[in-house]
Amino acid sequence: MQRNEILLDTHLLVRASIDPQQPSAEARGIIHHPDSELIFIVISLGEVAVKRALGRSDFAVDPRVLRKALLDNGYAELEVTSSQALAIDLMPPIHQDPSIGC
Repeated sequence: MQRNEILLDTHLLVRASIDPQQPSAEARGIIHHPDSELIFIVISLGEVAVKRALGRSDFAVDPRVLRKALLDNGYAELEVTSSQALAIDLMPPIHQDPSIGC
C-alpha cells in the first residue's frame, strides 16, 4: 500500500493540537485518512517558539509539548538543511506570511 506524505504547515499543526475539530472537515479527512503519512518540518517548532515568546495567543502551545505529541501520534519529523532553509525566499509568494508554508 502506498502512503501519501502530508506535510502540515505550522498553523494547521497548532490548530489541530489545540482542538482536533478545529481544522476543516476536508483537512480532518486528509489527516485521519489511513493512507496519510503525516509530516511536520522542524522549522515549524521554531516558528511556534518565536511566536509564543512574542505572546501570540494563537501560538500558546509549548513547542516541546507539541513536538512530543506529534511524535507520540505517529508524525514524522522532517529536518531541513541550511541550504534548504536559505531557499525559502525562492518559494512562490502563496502566503501573506512567508513562514506559514514552512
